[in-house]
Amino acid sequence: NFPSKYTCDNNGSKLYKLPKEKIISYGYPKNDGLYDVKDGDQKYKNKSLIKKLFPDLDLISPIVILYTPTWRDYETEIPLVNIKGFTEDRFSDFLEEKNIIFIYSPHPINRPNISINNRRFASIKNDKTLIDINNLMHETDILMNDYSTTSIDYCITDKPQIFCLPDHQIYKKHVSLDEDYLYSLPGHWINSFEKLESIINKIILNKKEYVEKYHNKVQRYLNKYYDIENKRSSEMLTKFFIKLINSSSKKF
Repeated sequence: NFPSKYTCDNNGSKLYKLPKEKIISYGYPKNDGLYDVKDGDQKYKNKSLIKKLFPDLDLISPIVILYTPTWRDYETEIPLVNIKGFTEDRFSDFLEEKNIIFIYSPHPINRPNISINNRRFASIKNDKTLIDINNLMHETDILMNDYSTTSIDYCITDKPQIFCLPDHQIYKKHVSLDEDYLYSLPGHWINSFEKLESIINKIILNKKEYVEKYHNKVQRYLNKYYDIENKRSSEMLTKFFIKLINSSSKKF
């Protein structure tokens, strides 16, 4: 199951050498809820998952940033702490000054440790908190990412994204990226704390302008990596498996 024509052709056919009859494109069930704007607005308003992560914090119109860096096959700290000019004190002061809540979601393959002693910072470990990242997306304002596919999911929400890429030159030596990767990103990319502050401030001051600036790139990203017509992936896959089971049972 691949989520777009591009991934069917590039991944299914070319990479995995699958015959066309073995390839389906029904999207991902985890993304079905991201299309429900009314439900998303209600979750954003209630912030039940945010309250679970920050039970002792008085939440008054915070800016919620979700950080979902992907895994690396080389030894490294999380990219955020490697951007130019980053210090824990500077980061903590910025969170307080701008009323930001920052949630770090480690990749399950490798989980670089980070210890930020600030009441506005939380690290999610899904095996303990049992918080679904896609549900959490409804309650956030900004996704900070790098090469993770969560960026594709977040494009469905039409919310601002920032890409933290201090190790881009190293990463692209380990992973094959499109030649226009940086240009095609559906959000601004940064490698310094000064730039991170600047971009977040721009989003806070005029979120609509930032979203409109990257609207075309978001659409191109989705056209390439995720067919937005697959809004009922769970239903389609259920029907597919039932049909497959029924077909198999008739053979016996």
